[in-house]
Amino acid sequence: MSYVNQAVEGMAVTWRNRDLEKPLDHEQVEYFSKLAVQTPTKQSNKYFDVVSITNPDLIEKIYQHSAVPDPGLDGQPYNPQVLAPLLLLWMKCDLETGELAKNYRYNAIHEGVDDETIDRHQAVGISSGVVGYEANRLGFQTGYCRCLDGTSICKELESFGLKIDEPLLSLSIGHGKHPNPRRHQKYDWMIMEAHDRIEPGLFYIK
Repeated sequence: MSYVNQAVEGMAVTWRNRDLEKPLDHEQVEYFSKLAVQTPTKQSNKYFDVVSITNPDLIEKIYQHSAVPDPGLDGQPYNPQVLAPLLLLWMKCDLETGELAKNYRYNAIHEGVDDETIDRHQAVGISSGVVGYEANRLGFQTGYCRCLDGTSICKELESFGLKIDEPLLSLSIGHGKHPNPRRHQKYDWMIMEAHDRIEPGLFYIK
């Protein structure tokens, strides 16, 4: 596949190792963190909160609450997609609507569709996509991860005085530690296999 954009090509690869000795500076952390909460949402409603983490001890604990890369194999380490100098967590929250949207009907299941859930995940997708794109455009390497033990992570966040709902998605940002993005952060012997990309259909109507 020939990518038309280098930033998209970069974010299409989930990095499994980032150099923890190369932290982001304060301005970079602020930029990505604020960018995550400034992207479009349906009716400009609030569908998620974002937790911006640079604390290495907490990031290590979250790593230990991640799923192993291949559940079918024994003795594996945890998933290193979350190990990076900056880890952003998109967290579920109670829906908040503005004055114009207060009468918009959410949670009304019609024909098996839950509008609130759909809108929340779309909002998270837009937000995380913008941040991932911008991070790669600026020369960082990123990794998305959803295979997280939400209950355990929420308990870890509580130890920092933050009582918040479950994580929906994480995005780690940093610089690659090894040239091979699929090499495990902690274990030299472990290199994850690449998935074959299945391209969506593209149809032109002129």
